[in-house]
Amino acid sequence: MVTSIMKKGIIRERKKNRRQTIAVWITTCIATALFAAVFSFASSCQAGLIEYAKDLSGDYDYVFYDVPREEADHIVNNRKVATAYQSVGLGYAKLSGSKNPDKPYVYLTAMDNRAMQKNALHLIKGRMPKNDHEILLSRHMMTNGGVEYRVGDTITLDISEREDKNGNVLTQSSGYRTGEKLKKKLTASFQVVGIVQRPNFGFEEWTAPGYSVITYLNPKGDNILEKYMQRTDIYCKYTKAGLRDRAQTTADIVGVTLTPGVQKFPFIKDERITNRQINDLMERSPYRFYENWGLIRFERMDIGQSAYHMLYLAVAVTNVIILAAAALAMVVLFNLSNINITERQRELATIKLLGFYDGEVSAYVYRENIVLTLFGILLGCFMGHWLHIYLVLSTEIDLMMFGRQTAPSAYVYAAILTALFSLLVNVLAHFRMKKIDMVESLKSAE
Repeated sequence: MVTSIMKKGIIRERKKNRRQTIAVWITTCIATALFAAVFSFASSCQAGLIEYAKDLSGDYDYVFYDVPREEADHIVNNRKVATAYQSVGLGYAKLSGSKNPDKPYVYLTAMDNRAMQKNALHLIKGRMPKNDHEILLSRHMMTNGGVEYRVGDTITLDISEREDKNGNVLTQSSGYRTGEKLKKKLTASFQVVGIVQRPNFGFEEWTAPGYSVITYLNPKGDNILEKYMQRTDIYCKYTKAGLRDRAQTTADIVGVTLTPGVQKFPFIKDERITNRQINDLMERSPYRFYENWGLIRFERMDIGQSAYHMLYLAVAVTNVIILAAAALAMVVLFNLSNINITERQRELATIKLLGFYDGEVSAYVYRENIVLTLFGILLGCFMGHWLHIYLVLSTEIDLMMFGRQTAPSAYVYAAILTALFSLLVNVLAHFRMKKIDMVESLKSAE
């Protein structure tokens, strides 16, 4: 009975003070929309930077070179490796007519479809290889090496192994050395089906003596060069936990004890210590490996001294502005709440006089604010999505596109923050209502 009377009182007051009701509703709606938009915009910026880095350097965090094929499962099945793909270096062949004395070879690599998609190979002409009789050439071989091939040409390669004067096997990380020789494995012919831009540094180092050429790797193992595929390059994408402690994850993979580092602040990860540990692992690892820092820094939100620093700074400034707007929203809500209490002081005093406790009187007013806040949050989330789209379209550039999807967590954070501001207003209003003098309020004119 009492609850029914109070509900009727709430509905009567909301109808009576429609402007105030609309003002509270709009304020919570705008606050939620702004929060949702800025949180989503921050994640969109990060997503755009990650996609940009993937396009430049490939979708992997670390690559481990020349791993014996029987040891590959140890890396691929590591619990902190989310995904992995492989490529197989098959050997070198003399490049007739090369005008670069430091790059006299081509280096043949076999890749499956997944590796070709993830390794940032930008096709200029033709298509990707579909079998191990087809080959993909690098445009760098033509512009830098001075040789000319077209899609549809046939190229014959004497696939060999490089050895120095002492018979030691040389790899792509070993620059061209005077006096080295090629130890022939076999001769194979391929049809040129496509031309790509020069592969990224993780795939072909700048000092590599061989121009990269790529053929198809049959994942079932039925390759014409299968018996020469003794070692593989493994490209790994770490899990979030693995990336968070990437030095320890890498140490576990290569089987080397990590050199301990002393953190200046126990709860803050010092990236300088991690970088020193990674460099130390590179010297002691049985496998040569490369860290795709261009991608990792954006996945971990590590900001270096680069042009992207300004973009992250812009997001931080936007957050500050939104927080200021939210504080303003709280002030508006607080003032509206004060006006509401002042206008209904006689009514609230009557309720207190009937024996209701302070908490019950406050709950009478809280219910109105809670209902309006919930409706404001729901509409604010909808508005926040479109505001986020507008922000993205207004700020993205041709060089880099931002993500369009609104992060689900943005809605959660926006709703929580708006609810917290509303709760704070209710707490302050509670103390205001406790101070209502019943006698003086009832003496006042209606």
